Order: sequence, then structure tokens, then C-alpha cells
Amino acid sequence: MSDAEIKQALVRIRAEVDAVIASIDKDISDHENIKAVILDYFHLSDEDFTSANRTQKTRVLPRDFYYLYVKSLLGISFMRAGDHVGCRNHATVSHGVANIINWMEYKDKEIISHFEYLNLVFESRGYDISLVFKFIEEWKDKNRHSLKALRCS
Repeated sequence: MSDAEIKQALVRIRAEVDAVIASIDKDISDHENIKAVILDYFHLSDEDFTSANRTQKTRVLPRDFYYLYVKSLLGISFMRAGDHVGCRNHATVSHGVANIINWMEYKDKEIISHFEYLNLVFESRGYDISLVFKFIEEWKDKNRHSLKALRCS
């Protein structure tokens, strides 16, 4: 086999590998892909992630990030997002999203570093990260108006 034939064979193999990877990542809007990234990043098993245990660092924080990303990137309702994580209700999901946004607002370095890293991962997988920032701004605006209404009454 000549060098040219070897190069052609390698190009064909590379094209086949790229096609397989592209077919796997085709459905990137699936909540399972977001969940897989969160589980991998926080080194959790699916059982730990969906368990009733509420250990802050190991379970609650990853769930809260999951809620934020599925809501902002996929537009999944709070109720559906909670169902994907072991029958959590919409109030739990809403509270989790609020926690992440509030921690970032108060410049929690650990939360911000998690957020920045996860944004890079999701962006590299083809997600539109601007949706996350837009969702956060809308969330802040909505809650500021609620607080102003409470102060006026």
C-alpha cells in the first residue's frame, strides 16, 4: 500500500468517524444530553442525581444547574424539568433556578466558575449560550418587578 492510498484510507476513516459523532450529537436539544454533561462535570451517578438526598454540594447544586440549563436552552417547563429529576415539583425547580441566579448575582466564585465552565461545554456541543444569559436577565427583571410591587403595598 502506497502512502497516497494510506492517506486516502485515513481520510475515509476520519469521515466515517465524524459522521458517527455528528449523528450522536444531532439531537442536542434533548434534556438527557444536558443531564449527561451535568453528571459528568459533577462526578455523579444518575441514582445520586435523582435521589431524595439533599446534600448541597453533591446533589442540590448539580440539580439546580440542570434546571437552569434545561429551562433556558430547551424551554422545558419547571414541572417537566422536575419530573426528569425524580418527581420534583415546579416550586423546587423554580427555587433551584433562583438559587443559581442569586449566587451569581452575589458573585459567588465557585458558582460562577461552574457556570462559566458549563457554558463552554454546552457551547462546544452546539447550544446557543446566549439563551442562558437572556433567560437570566428576564428572570432578574421579573423578580425585580415583583419585589418593587411588594415594597409599594
